[in-house]
Amino acid sequence: MKKVFRIVIIALLLIGAGASYYAYFEQEPSQVDAAESIVVKDEELPAPIIPLISPPEPTVSLTGEYYVVERKVAVQSHPKKNSVTMGHLYLGQSVVVYEVEGAEFGRIADYIVYQEGRDAVAEWVSLSALSRTLPQIDEAEQLAILDGYLQQSDDLTRYREVFRKATSQLLSQAVCKPQDLETLSGWVRSVTFSSDPVYFVYCGGLRRTNKIYLNAYNGELFRVAHDGITQISLHGL
Repeated sequence: MKKVFRIVIIALLLIGAGASYYAYFEQEPSQVDAAESIVVKDEELPAPIIPLISPPEPTVSLTGEYYVVERKVAVQSHPKKNSVTMGHLYLGQSVVVYEVEGAEFGRIADYIVYQEGRDAVAEWVSLSALSRTLPQIDEAEQLAILDGYLQQSDDLTRYREVFRKATSQLLSQAVCKPQDLETLSGWVRSVTFSSDPVYFVYCGGLRRTNKIYLNAYNGELFRVAHDGITQISLHGL
């Protein structure tokens, strides 16, 4: 009887030891797995935030060659709208801008001191009247510009086409400038050549030698020499 009791006790001890072994060795891997499950893999990390910095805008130079895109624009002594007008530029003329003031005015000539102790002045033009591109002037615009120089011409109705052609030639060959033609606002009938339909304008000054004559009958342009006799043809200049 005692022997049977001992066998039962031994059996119970063996069963208890087996259960403890199972509890230990079966639960331990699950704890390891749980620990490993909280490790974040590298590929799961969020991408770093890199601030985007735009490259600086390239500096655009406002100096250089320009063309006048208005029929007439004032040349001023200072880069101000109310400064003294020193002259004018005309549609299609080219200029070089050497300096820009406030992105509004461009200096097109050197500084000059006209009187000791006074501020230096230069020639300034509004940049809004200038363009990097040579303007395309159509025929209608060209005729309108020419007619603007002829509006006070004598006998304009009769010789309009002759006056247009002669004026265009003088401008294209740089014999006259637009401001020259604005002096008289047209061709004036000459009393020197009273027997012929001869007209004149001044180019380069107001002296007799600055007169350019036009024979409206044959379209010939000429000057008169100092002795008042010799005629100098302008064709081919």
